[in-house]
Amino acid sequence: MAFPFGGHPNLRKLIEWAEQNGCEIIMQNRTRKNGQSYRALVIQKTGTTVSMTIVNPDWDELFLPTMVSNVQRRLGIKMPFSEQAVEPDKSEKPEKSES
Repeated sequence: MAFPFGGHPNLRKLIEWAEQNGCEIIMQNRTRKNGQSYRALVIQKTGTTVSMTIVNPDWDELFLPTMVSNVQRRLGIKMPFSEQAVEPDKSEKPEKSES
């Protein structure tokens, strides 16, 4: 994928990392006041009441730097994923193959 969308984790990778690093992952079925049901993914920092909810999660959704930053701020954790879009180094040119 092209800048700024390349190299960012999808929700699945972010959840795997969170589980391995002290967070509880809770999947819930909830109902709105109008009777419509939806799925809620709750990421909770273990041993605290600090949590974040993602409604109707898409496991392959990319977590862009602003979203990663939001998760870190809300949960008070530091993730190994980029908080800023990093443009690829354009000075490195791929080698041409000889045909």
